[in-house]
Amino acid sequence: MTASERFKKHWFLDRVISSRGYTITLRRDVVEYKDRAGGITLPAEWAPGRGTWILLFAAGLPEVLPGSRAKSEVVDDIVRAFDAVGWRLSVR
Repeated sequence: MTASERFKKHWFLDRVISSRGYTITLRRDVVEYKDRAGGITLPAEWAPGRGTWILLFAAGLPEVLPGSRAKSEVVDDIVRAFDAVGWRLSVR
């Protein structure tokens, strides 16, 4: 997380909004990432256990995602957001 980046968590919507302009929303079997370039749906699933723990399946995604975004940058954004709000994430 950069020193100037802040996150706002919407508890009932399973959504995190970054001050850098991207939003992450948890759905049943995907993580939705949205920024100025548009939205990306990444395959995921809820892990068993208490709290919010998501398995994000990034290995099969192309290195360049829609909107000319690098997969590594999108995954890094998701990791930072999860860390900031106390959600657990496993990237596979």
